[in-house]
Amino acid sequence: MILGRLAIGAATAWATYTWGAHLCTPGCVRRGPRRVGDREGVERARAIAKRFDAGLAIVDKRREGPNSAVAMHLIGEVKGRDAIVIDDIIDTGGTLVQAVSAVEREGARRILACGVHAVLSGPALERIKASPIEEVVVTNSIPVSDDKRNSSRITVLTVAPLLGEAIRRIHDEESVSTLFL
Repeated sequence: MILGRLAIGAATAWATYTWGAHLCTPGCVRRGPRRVGDREGVERARAIAKRFDAGLAIVDKRREGPNSAVAMHLIGEVKGRDAIVIDDIIDTGGTLVQAVSAVEREGARRILACGVHAVLSGPALERIKASPIEEVVVTNSIPVSDDKRNSSRITVLTVAPLLGEAIRRIHDEESVSTLFL
């Protein structure tokens, strides 16, 4: 499953490429995965689900204010499946944990999460540790402090090789968009 509040299309596409390399290695979550997105990121959620060759579920949530969202419904089947919940920015972790709760309630077998920008402020680490999320994979699109990197559930992936390849392609007048197809 994947949760997608993906507001920054380019950053999300780049992160998806990076996550795919991490999640789709031997032993990765490939047995009936389900990508979960919220209604704000449905188109991007579909694109990511297609890239991962996964199903799609949508978390319908309501935002009650800054850093406050409530997951209302899960649209799609997740029971007995592995789930990758994707978010663009993981700040306090409130939205992520709400989505994970909805996915868990509907019977997902395993739950992993991905984030483009790991702000991880305030209670984020405690919320993640108290949740059923096995691993949160984030990028180093913004600096991630050592104490957060050292959390047993946080994996920080570098976007440097992808950025380097994009720069090379631009310099050589090659397509950059094919990196994400």
